Amino acid sequence: MAINKLVIYTDGASRGNPGPAAIGVVLRDSQGNLIESVSRRLGVTTNNQAEYHAIIAGLERALELGATHVELHSDSELVVRQLSSRYKVKNEALKPLYQKIEELRARLDGLAISYILREKNKEADKLASQALEGAKQARRGESPAISVRRATRADYPPVLSIFAELEKQHVEAMPEFFKRMTHEEQVQELDSIMADEKAVLMVAERNGQVLGCIHLGLKESESYPVLRPRRYIKIHDIAVGSGFQGSGAGSALMHAAEQWAEEHGIHTIELNVWDFNRGAFAFYQKVGYVIASRHMWKHI
Repeated sequence: MAINKLVIYTDGASRGNPGPAAIGVVLRDSQGNLIESVSRRLGVTTNNQAEYHAIIAGLERALELGATHVELHSDSELVVRQLSSRYKVKNEALKPLYQKIEELRARLDGLAISYILREKNKEADKLASQALEGAKQARRGESPAISVRRATRADYPPVLSIFAELEKQHVEAMPEFFKRMTHEEQVQELDSIMADEKAVLMVAERNGQVLGCIHLGLKESESYPVLRPRRYIKIHDIAVGSGFQGSGAGSALMHAAEQWAEEHGIHTIELNVWDFNRGAFAFYQKVGYVIASRHMWKHI
C-alpha cells in the first residue's frame, strides 16, 4: 500500500557559493516515522541551487513512493518564498529548477511548503554536511575506512533509497519487464531477506553513513542428469548510492561476498547482469568476473 502523505525536510549546502555542493533529505510518514533519507553530492553550484535540488529529490521520491500529499519544510527562506509565489524567480539558473518543482507539484493532490529554522532541520542539514565532507576528503586524496556489516532494520531507510535508484534504472531501461514496487512491497521484500537463513543483506558504510548494499543467497543447482550437483553463492542485488560511485563501496561489498562464501565453504559466486547495464559489466570484469553464458530472447 502506498503512503498517501509524507512530511519532507530538505537542505542544500554549498562550500564556496558557488562551490562543491550536496543535499540532505528526510522523508517521514504522517506519524513521524522515518521512511527514507538521502545524502547526495552535487557538482559545483550555489546554495540556492542546492536547496532547489534537495526539494526536487524529495518530491521525486515522494511520488515514487505513491504519495499524494506532501508537507515540505526547508530552512531556505528565499526558496520557500519563491515557491509560495511571494518572490519572483529572477535568477536564470534557478528558473528551470523552479519549473521542475512546479511540474512535480502538478502531479500531487496537495503540496504545502513552509519555512523552518535551521535548528529544526538538523537531520537534513547533517545529511548534506556528511555528503560534503565525503567530497572534501576525496579532493584531499583521503580514503576514509569503509566497513561492511550485516544490515539491520535500522538500515531500511537508506537501503530502500539505494535500491530505489537501482529499480528506477531498470524500469526506465526495460519498462516492459520491470515495474516499480510500492513502499510496503519493498519493506516486505527486505523482511523476507532478513528472515531467510540462506540469505544475507549487508551494507557498506563510512562514518556511520550507508553507501551501498548487497543481497546474497546460498544456492544449490537443480537436479539434471547432464549437470553436476553444486553449491554456489548468488548475488541477487548490489547497489551503491549515486552520490558514492567510485568511493570503493562496491569493491568492499564484493570482497565481503567472497568472505561470506568462504565461510560457507563455497568457492563460486554467480550473478546476472542485464545487457543495457554496461557500467555494471565493466565493474564486474574489473573485480574478476567472467561471462559464463548468454540469456537471449525474441519478442514476437
